[in-house]
Amino acid sequence: MIISDERFAGAIGLRRNGRVEHLLFDDVGEMLGFDPGEYDEIRWYATDAVTREWLDAETAVFLHSDELRTPMHTGVGVYSTRDAAVAAQQEYGGEILSFADLRADL
Repeated sequence: MIISDERFAGAIGLRRNGRVEHLLFDDVGEMLGFDPGEYDEIRWYATDAVTREWLDAETAVFLHSDELRTPMHTGVGVYSTRDAAVAAQQEYGGEILSFADLRADL
């Protein structure tokens, strides 16, 4: 997958029987809706919408907003801190969610 906008990218690291596989997503919202199936280990990653650094998605803070323009139009942005997510929410509106809450919604 080609990453067209690094601010909204996602990745999943999968391990089964010693074999490792990486899946890249152009839009973290699509990654969150993806069911990877059964693996020995699953790691979720997303890029911070401000710094573009890779984060552990399970501990990151998410903003879901119809006003946030993402590559695949899911409207999901990821932030390393709640303060950064609140700042984005002031600009784009929407709802601040955890990884688990957002996975359940998508």
